[in-house]
Amino acid sequence: VESFLAAVLKECELPCFLYNFPKHTGNTITPQMYGRLARAFPKVVAGIKDSSGDLDGAKAFKAVFPAGQVYVGNDGAAMKVLQDGLDGSVTGACNCLPEALVGLDAAVRKHAATGGGEAEATACQRRLLAWHAAFSASEVQEIVALKHAIVHRLSAEGFNDFPTACRPPLTPPPDAGAAKLAEWLRSAEF
Repeated sequence: VESFLAAVLKECELPCFLYNFPKHTGNTITPQMYGRLARAFPKVVAGIKDSSGDLDGAKAFKAVFPAGQVYVGNDGAAMKVLQDGLDGSVTGACNCLPEALVGLDAAVRKHAATGGGEAEATACQRRLLAWHAAFSASEVQEIVALKHAIVHRLSAEGFNDFPTACRPPLTPPPDAGAAKLAEWLRSAEF
């Protein structure tokens, strides 16, 4: 894995992020590997997105290369990520709820600077958790649920031409799952 990443980074002309997502790749970028690659390619490696679910591992990425940005892909840990000094969260689930992550970031930074903002940060984190629980309980595949939510939000804003179909192998949501998701979206004023 490390030699492959080094070969790719050697050819990069622009800064880039490494992406640690062992669940979907079957491979892990360790903090030690990341540190070696960041030191070997300091003008190319801008940071890493860690979707391993291991917050201690994400903090280890920051420790081995403090100049690099570390983003985490975990809705449930978004507030803790910022409180622990990491750079933020990038989560698939929040494609349809970006204002929650942006608001959370602003509130945590406000709290760090002035001592205020804790209530706003907690409210944003609760909204992220509620959305995650809603799409998880809907029995709809995650990508399909996200697309359903994005279409719902865009149509509420007058953008009605956004495609609603997902490409195979994804399938449309079952009626019951789509109904649960739509109800949550309506009840949350989402």
